[in-house]
Amino acid sequence: MFYLSFFFECIALLTGLCFFYKLQPSSIKWLVILLLITVLNEGFSFWGVYKSAGVSKNYFYTSFFFLQAFVFWKIFNVGFLNKKYRQLLAAFSVLFITGMVVSIITGGAEKLNPYFKNFVGLHLIATGLLYYHYIYNSQKVIGFLKNPFFWLATGIILVNFINLFFVNAVFIKSFAENPASKVIYKTLNTFGNLVYYSLITYAFLCSSRFQRRGIT
Repeated sequence: MFYLSFFFECIALLTGLCFFYKLQPSSIKWLVILLLITVLNEGFSFWGVYKSAGVSKNYFYTSFFFLQAFVFWKIFNVGFLNKKYRQLLAAFSVLFITGMVVSIITGGAEKLNPYFKNFVGLHLIATGLLYYHYIYNSQKVIGFLKNPFFWLATGIILVNFINLFFVNAVFIKSFAENPASKVIYKTLNTFGNLVYYSLITYAFLCSSRFQRRGIT
């Protein structure tokens, strides 16, 4: 299942690279950089590069999730043309990133503890839902098919909802001890990644011919 997810990651990255200089607004270019780091991180982890170097992959994943939080904050801050929504986004981001920091301080970075993962997922879900609320209350017609922010919001809501479902399911002892739980996780995670990276790819295509008036 790794190779299937990895293939879609690479497709999304290649699409972003192909349209890099055409991506509008320019903040979406940060997503291409994030994808490049994602591909390298996933590849190094799967093929044992971190293990061979004698370092824990969890340190890199922890750093990645912090970077991811800032990247999506930066991207959607441009998507919100309303000051009130930008302030709400900043408040949500500071709140959840602070939670991430606290969970690392109290639980350590050697393992990705479930509290840290919850803050990661809730931050992105809150960001996506806030954008939904923004376009719902917009006074102008929004072309969803051509709006990269809408597809990014949909992707991060879906994939993080799936991840949170499993992260919190491990608190149920019977589920955590069930050998089938890992199969369930891999299946759900792969499905979420396929949809997520497909939506990112489509968002890049939208962004390459994006017009600012489409999100006002």
